[in-house]
Amino acid sequence: MKKFFSMILALALVFGLAACSSSESGTREPEAPSAEDQIALIVASKDQWLPDDKEYTPFYAVTDLDGNGRLELIRCVPGDDWWSTDTFFAVSEDGKELKELAFEYGEGNSHPDLVDQDDFRMYIGQEGRYLIANDDIYMGPVQASNYQAYHVLDYLSLGEDGVEAGDIAWCMMMDEDTNGDGVNENHIYYYPGGDVDQKLDGEGYVNAVSERFSGYDEQVCHIGWWSLGEDTEKTDDALKTGLTYSWEEFSVAPNSELFESLVTDPYYSFYAAGAGGAKIYFEDEEVPYFPSFWDLFGTWYLQSAWNDDGITYGGAGLNMGELEILSDGQLYADYSNENDPRGPYLFTEMKMVSDSKADGTDADDWVVVYENDDGTWQMQLRPDLDRDMLYVTWYEWEDSSRSTDPTGMNLVYSRTAG
Repeated sequence: MKKFFSMILALALVFGLAACSSSESGTREPEAPSAEDQIALIVASKDQWLPDDKEYTPFYAVTDLDGNGRLELIRCVPGDDWWSTDTFFAVSEDGKELKELAFEYGEGNSHPDLVDQDDFRMYIGQEGRYLIANDDIYMGPVQASNYQAYHVLDYLSLGEDGVEAGDIAWCMMMDEDTNGDGVNENHIYYYPGGDVDQKLDGEGYVNAVSERFSGYDEQVCHIGWWSLGEDTEKTDDALKTGLTYSWEEFSVAPNSELFESLVTDPYYSFYAAGAGGAKIYFEDEEVPYFPSFWDLFGTWYLQSAWNDDGITYGGAGLNMGELEILSDGQLYADYSNENDPRGPYLFTEMKMVSDSKADGTDADDWVVVYENDDGTWQMQLRPDLDRDMLYVTWYEWEDSSRSTDPTGMNLVYSRTAG
């Protein structure tokens, strides 16, 4: 009898599971096509995202930010006045078309600088997946005649209605004379979400993101940016190769050490303000700030290169390679032209030699000098803070005695390609 009842229960369980599976099959989302098929669809839809305008060099990234298995394509096109435009596309649920996602900004919101980073903090929880991006700008939610710079912490999330972005907290640099000596000082202010009626201190600014997403899983999202070179043919094979590379670079995974390194220190957030020896004050107290190569962390895109024989331009929109200043002060250069065949190259033997005012003057310009141990190479970095340019001069001697005149190469970088 027990065996008979066991058989009945087993049959009931089988039929029950079958019925459940049948009832759910009508509402279950279709499985996403393979990544290879989705990339092929994106390539086939190139008329939607591949602009004919050659004035600027777009950057592209293949991602799955919402984790639903359907790929997105991000296109970032640099523009005038260091303004970039991001457009998002996503493979449809049935995997048969590429759709442009709505991406609107409120009047008070900043524009996240996505292409300026490769690694982002990502918070994953019941409400969704939120990418944290920075925005370094010279104009922002508060319009003031004496502003110098803003640093905004933004979130970005993909939802059913498109791409949502918003401000979490921002920091403003003001040029003010608070002690009445007739000389303006740089003053730093922190606000939650652009609300000028409330104020934060530096610690509150740094912790604003983690407090907003308290209880969420902390992950690191790595995005692989890719752009067409000047001579790249816009064939389907070339596009597929580039987009496949980008997708293979994409990842979302826990990395506590890297995650912590992405938390912004507000005292070092302004690479433009305070250089040349200026001081920064918070609530009338001077805060730590070192106008040196620390201010230059990040990627600078090469606009032009020249030597004594003339000027050589490279890349669409004068974009040719990049120079990245790493967190330990090392330099990574990735560029190529007929006058300079070195790139890409990691200057592991380079070290910072000095940080001082340029030419021994009292002007606001300053220079950072790197050279190798044997003295045959030297690189000088000179920022133009008004134009947000980085001028680099490369010197090379025949031997360490420097008895002969060096050969020189001049390079100009900007923070945004184009």
